[in-house]
Amino acid sequence: MATMFHLRLIISCLVAVLTLNAAAGRSNWMIDPKKTRISFAVDATGWPKTVGVFRDFEGNISVDFEKPKQSRVTFKVRTGSVDVGSDILASLIRSSAFFNADTYSEAIFVSTGIEKKSAKTVRVTGNMTLLGVTHSESFDVLVDTGLADKGRLGYKATGSF
Repeated sequence: MATMFHLRLIISCLVAVLTLNAAAGRSNWMIDPKKTRISFAVDATGWPKTVGVFRDFEGNISVDFEKPKQSRVTFKVRTGSVDVGSDILASLIRSSAFFNADTYSEAIFVSTGIEKKSAKTVRVTGNMTLLGVTHSESFDVLVDTGLADKGRLGYKATGSF
């Protein structure tokens, strides 16, 4: 019997510049794993609330500040890279009770729409594939452009599913 669980995901990252195309108003950024933290909390029936991180992931962000709806985000997380500070508990979370990492080695997010909410906040909606099932999910993203002139952007994305 599969356990139903609620996952709250927080992605804090500083992305390093991959390419800039100022003429088109679009810039393409690669997520820097050294400056990115993907943390989560699992709140499942019958299990204690568990907080952890993923250690292996990659992603790209294509930003069009003039036309945010044309921006795109792709993200892949290796589910077997989960770290919760306990090898025994991490093994359980990797098992079929939660992420089933042997069968479904990646969780993938591909944006389908980006909506500007305020001067520093956007809502990113897209297809999240987890456990071989794809659902539409939305994440609120705080964007920090303060380091853009140094080739960096900061993001903090939060969401639950």
